Amino acid sequence: RTIWHRWTLAAFGYLTGLLGDLDKDADLNADVNFCGVFQSAEDSKETLRLARAIQNLPLDLVRPVTAEEASKLCGTTISHNGVFFNRGGVLSPGKLCQLLLQQAKAIVHRGVRIDRLYLDGSKSGWIAEGQELDSRNVFDGEYDVVVLATGPGTPDFKLTQAPFDIVRGQMHYIPENSLPGLRSVICHSGYLTPGTGTGSTSNSSLAAGSTYSRTDVSTTAHLAGQKEILQKLKTGVPDLKADLDLMPGFVGLRIACQDRMPLIGPVSGKPGLYVSTGHGSRGILSSPLAGEIIAAHVCGDPIPVESDLFDHFAERYTRRLASRNNDKRNRN
Repeated sequence: RTIWHRWTLAAFGYLTGLLGDLDKDADLNADVNFCGVFQSAEDSKETLRLARAIQNLPLDLVRPVTAEEASKLCGTTISHNGVFFNRGGVLSPGKLCQLLLQQAKAIVHRGVRIDRLYLDGSKSGWIAEGQELDSRNVFDGEYDVVVLATGPGTPDFKLTQAPFDIVRGQMHYIPENSLPGLRSVICHSGYLTPGTGTGSTSNSSLAAGSTYSRTDVSTTAHLAGQKEILQKLKTGVPDLKADLDLMPGFVGLRIACQDRMPLIGPVSGKPGLYVSTGHGSRGILSSPLAGEIIAAHVCGDPIPVESDLFDHFAERYTRRLASRNNDKRNRN
């Protein structure tokens, strides 16, 4: 198995275990729907790629399905064969983050912009300087350990040499009657999810996404993006109503490493500084395990992944840069 396969499986296993543990202590049911995820294969090439990707994986995790089987699982007509992840689903990231902060009894400073982060030789740790956005008061603090989980703002700190791409994503909440009876998440040139939960905080709207643009700089959701999302989805989900007026939506910026793998762990040559970034479109899958890895390293506990996997994420760009510099010196 490749590094990517091993990481994805480890992250998925950790996330599902985490959700199970939280469910014992908090009412998470209203915001999680373990409905399964169908990944469409749009052509024979994609069918072969998916078949190779899931070989040797347990059938209770993922299995190949025909378009007819997928239609029954998803509750709507599906145009292509694909694979079905039985234990996949949809959740509310915001609620998950709130629960984790609550469980950790974390002190949270909201509305603070950090402008500068540096080591001061006269102090014992990292100095963070910034501003409280509401009051305009100066914010500063000294910390033994700092974790950069700063998304698209990571390059602004200039503390890691990894090359990043910043990619705009737009998604929309569309009426449930746009595709009545949807039972599972559908991934087909985008994604379409049923609502989350069944309790008082549940959301019955369908979520449709997502654009992936390096050139669109709009900070608000627009009709052109919504049309792009729905029309692509409709090629694999023909019953989807795609001719909608502009519906409520969300725009965010993803940060991705250029090799499409996250950057996790200690920053070389900067004691006490860690990074968890570059998760791209898979942050809800990979960031919980990334946090556990960093916490284990800080506390001196066993790292919850194989050592070569940990070393790959933490040091790969440092090694590549050193290798390039050595090549340059050898040529000179």
